Amino acid sequence: MYIGFHDGLQTVVVAAKTVAEFDQFDHLVRTATERHCTEFSLYGMECFIAKHASDEEKERFATTFGVTILPRVRALAMHTAMIDGSTTDDEPSNDKTIGELLGIAEHDPWDQRTDEQRESDAKLAKKFEAARKKGVLTDESFEPPPNQSGVHVTDVYGVQNGDRLRVTSVVAVKDHSDPNAPQVEEGVDVVVPEKRKPVDAPRPWNARSEELAAMSDDDRKAVLAKVRGREFIFTGQSNGIHGTIIYITPAEFFATEERMWEAALPIQHLLPRDLKEIGPGVYRTYRDWIPVQQELYERGFEEDLFSFGAYVNGSTFF
Repeated sequence: MYIGFHDGLQTVVVAAKTVAEFDQFDHLVRTATERHCTEFSLYGMECFIAKHASDEEKERFATTFGVTILPRVRALAMHTAMIDGSTTDDEPSNDKTIGELLGIAEHDPWDQRTDEQRESDAKLAKKFEAARKKGVLTDESFEPPPNQSGVHVTDVYGVQNGDRLRVTSVVAVKDHSDPNAPQVEEGVDVVVPEKRKPVDAPRPWNARSEELAAMSDDDRKAVLAKVRGREFIFTGQSNGIHGTIIYITPAEFFATEERMWEAALPIQHLLPRDLKEIGPGVYRTYRDWIPVQQELYERGFEEDLFSFGAYVNGSTFF
């Protein structure tokens, strides 16, 4: 059994039950009569990447070679578990709830609800599940109702100190279409968001990529040395003992292509030293999420929880 995730017309295989079994995947594909991919390669001794000509070929690849497709975050967590030697014989499931994973789905000793409340919650859960299967529920379904005050909070930043969280900054946007909107309370920074301007310099992922490729090695290195954190968006999450996984991609590329850049990023000089690249644009550290998140903010990177976060999680939030 192999574990992987889809990235556009690519299948990224990242784990098996054991490292020894994972190492056999290369031989399995390369000796097959039909590979169902246009290109197959090992990336950084961490994962196998198969490129496909169509969605049909992508599905045939997974079926032929026994690759179970999971959301990106869960697949990479399985990779970490494989490296740590903590994988189990259980088949992964996309449908297990947290209660099922913890073994408290049938009997939760902390559940203080009445029978009527449990019945009501069960009916509501069925409605949500039916809506999810129909494709009615999306990330926008969970957006709060419009703020009628004329001021909309967009970001809240804070610093964690032990078990306390101190809010350090609140960023809000004032609705200028409302002439009667009240003034913002003291301590709140009001900003008018500007549309992100494309980077004019040559980059591997923008319209000037051919110009960059034609440069000498020294000139290309000089150009890429000027890459800045503000050109990228990130998201991530902590996987407990398996560390924190960070996903980074060029903001301009994601805005137009709605997928991650598929090659290594020239940003190692911008990242905290403990972030180890485990795949194209995917990094791991064993620090907690919040300090890593704060440090990326300070280095100019912009977090994108909704569009990029939804993409990374395969549009599956729960």
